[in-house]
Amino acid sequence: MSEVARAKVAMRAAMRARMADVRAEERRAWSRAIGEALESCEPWLGARSVLVFLSAPDEADLDPVIERAIERGLRVAAPRMDWGARAMEAVGLGSLAQTEIRRLGIREAPDGPAIDPAGLDIALIPGLAFDPSGGRLGRGAGFYDRFLGRLGPGTVRIGVCFGVQVAADVPREPHDLGVDALVSERGFMLCGRGWRPGAQR
Repeated sequence: MSEVARAKVAMRAAMRARMADVRAEERRAWSRAIGEALESCEPWLGARSVLVFLSAPDEADLDPVIERAIERGLRVAAPRMDWGARAMEAVGLGSLAQTEIRRLGIREAPDGPAIDPAGLDIALIPGLAFDPSGGRLGRGAGFYDRFLGRLGPGTVRIGVCFGVQVAADVPREPHDLGVDALVSERGFMLCGRGWRPGAQR
């Protein structure tokens, strides 16, 4: 195992421990703040098509954001996993009621035609850790690492996390792709430019 791979294993363990220490009331409050920061940022205000993710219990709850995006008339897509190929597709989502729980208790989009990821305006990206330069550390399965490379040059990749998940520096290998911006309860940040609450104008 390389030095970077060992560093990833250690950071994943540390971040899982941090997330386990987050109290339920903190998670709810931080999730609301994340939704407010996301929905007031310039990329979101100008978006017509968005990839969301269906939150795991230890992640920020994006369900209210997803519901409002659908009500607003955005074209909303969510991940659908091909577990055998260890790949994911973006599939249209018309309602949270359409989601399915498949493997590992993870909610997914319903079976349906894939949407071309290159045409998305925004992709919301989960992760265990992020850093201010846009580095991202996932859970280790590689689904998002492979998917990020299929997004178009105009797609804004926004990492969604709690503040406790932001590290000074995330270990990265040459194949690891990052994000363009972060949103947490602290606000919205274009990577490399510092945190700002509310809209980026």
